[in-house]
Amino acid sequence: MQIKYKILSLRESGFKFDYEYKLKDKNSISFDFYHREKADFKEKNIIVEVGARIIAHDNVLLAENSVRAVFTLNPFDDIIKQKDDEAFQTSAPELIDTFISVTLGALRGIFAKNLIGTDLDGFVLPMIPMSVISDSAKEKSKSNVD
Repeated sequence: MQIKYKILSLRESGFKFDYEYKLKDKNSISFDFYHREKADFKEKNIIVEVGARIIAHDNVLLAENSVRAVFTLNPFDDIIKQKDDEAFQTSAPELIDTFISVTLGALRGIFAKNLIGTDLDGFVLPMIPMSVISDSAKEKSKSNVD
């Protein structure tokens, strides 16, 4: 079966930065990532939201950014099946991994741009192996994306 897919939209869905916090040690930050996928069965789309937080050593949230992308694929109904109200199953998990990877790459660039001129200028979100992302997605049910 030939699967055709494309990205319909990509936009920043949120950005926060703590301009008052003065970072003393740039080596003592950590990154926290999240992603959610939703199948829109009416529109025949997959919605992916990816976000990241940069956290100081004392657990202060320094920055947070998120990106939302909408993808279409054909034949949708042959690949995506509704599991329950909040979850879906797919016969092509590598395709969902691709959608997550594309959205994460966009987040990486947008976040880097948003950090210019701040204490975190020059920071780039680290590369994450897709196996880590896929494993975390398998462990939890898919959440709704607003």
